[in-house]
Amino acid sequence: MSASNDSNVISLAHGTATGVRYRLEDYFSLGEDGPLRRELIEGELFVSPSPRPEHQEIIFALASILRAYVLGHKLGRILLAPIDVVLSATTTVQPDIIWLPSDHPELRNQDEPFRHLPGLAIEVISPSNPNYDRKLKFRLYEEAGVPHYWLVDPKARSIEAYQLDDGRYKLSAQANSADAAFCAAPFLGLTIPTSEVFDLPF
Repeated sequence: MSASNDSNVISLAHGTATGVRYRLEDYFSLGEDGPLRRELIEGELFVSPSPRPEHQEIIFALASILRAYVLGHKLGRILLAPIDVVLSATTTVQPDIIWLPSDHPELRNQDEPFRHLPGLAIEVISPSNPNYDRKLKFRLYEEAGVPHYWLVDPKARSIEAYQLDDGRYKLSAQANSADAAFCAAPFLGLTIPTSEVFDLPF
């Protein structure tokens, strides 16, 4: 079924589907004046309310560290949500942070959704629905072939790095607030102090 507008999704909670089947063209026709985060998951429209301040602080802190490293080493670009990444004919998602390698086909694309996979997708887990990122989007990124997936858990104060190996994600690195630092592919030359991600200045 094609959907004609998004008036029925405004008040839905994070990770809630509308029950209406959407196509990619339906999704992209919704425009930019709807909910902040909309994702099309296997034909179903999921929406999220605005993230909590802590969620945004963690994204900003981690993205700032990654951006400085990536730009300094001419490794491509770091981008933040909301930005559409097409994983399949029925799925487009908005990772919290993505890395586009320097040879990415859409490195300078400013006008269209990304139809080539990022080198890295990062999600900061929502405490209200951890399975959305830990299970559902984990599977979607794995099946699509995103090479690297990082999960940042504010509640556990941990960062997990998964790397695609023979079509399946395998845990390649992990750190929590008790550890001094986090280091993982695809940025093995970068050491990230966990305190700079989780210890917010207030």
